[in-house]
Formats: sequence, structure tokens, C-alpha cells
Amino acid sequence: RYTSNEFLNAIINTKLTKASEKNIRTQAWIANDIDFNNNIIEVSSILSNLLDNAIENCKDKNNNQEIILSMYKDGATNIISVKNTVDHFVLKDNPDLQTEKDAKDKHGIGLKSVKNSVKQINGSMNIFQRGNMFVVEIVY
Repeated sequence: RYTSNEFLNAIINTKLTKASEKNIRTQAWIANDIDFNNNIIEVSSILSNLLDNAIENCKDKNNNQEIILSMYKDGATNIISVKNTVDHFVLKDNPDLQTEKDAKDKHGIGLKSVKNSVKQINGSMNIFQRGNMFVVEIVY
């Protein structure tokens, strides 16, 4: 679970440990040729928010909860992918991904923050569901 950046390592290890403590299986696939240093603040914010969201929303009808983090390059393009199990069709039930918590003014800022960070690094964000896996992919 290591990148070339110690700050990112701390975020990844802290979040995946938190997931494990909630009995969520975790996998991390991180290529060693990614250089984050030019965008470290934005990438840190993206990773932190996406992993927090995945931990909070990881559900499975059979209690087989899992989060998969992938970070790799495709040519000159960096890709960050965070997948988590879900127990329903998220985008069908909540297409705008609005928070379902009370005190909506204090919640639901994670994806907004990710969108802002992605914009700052001239990237794009793709959100989709494949089977029981909810996927957020950042490409920059």
C-alpha cells in the first residue's frame, strides 16, 4: 500500500485500516510509476474523501463488504479508482448522489470537494455501478 509519497501512504493506510476495523475487506493496487508530487494536495483530498465515502457506504446483503483502491497510469494519464460493494442500485435510487443523512447542510460535501479537486488538476470524474460495485474513477 505504498506510493512514492509518505503523506499519501499515511492517508491510504489510515483509511484502509479503518475499513478493516469495520470488517470490510480491502485491496489496494498501486503502480509504482505514478508521480503525485505536482498535485499532492488535490490527490490527497480526492483519496481521503473517496475512501471515507466508500467506508461509510460499503454495504452488502451477504455481509461480503469490500473496498478496492486502484492507482495506475495509462500512458501519460493517471487513474484513481475506488470501488465499494453496495446492496442496491445507487444511481437508480439516488441519481444525484444526495446525502441521505439528517442535517444535510453539514453532510454531502465529500463528492463536491472531490469534484473541485478534480477540476483543479484538469481531470474528469466518472461514477458508475457494475454489479454490486459502486465505482468512482478519477482520470487526470
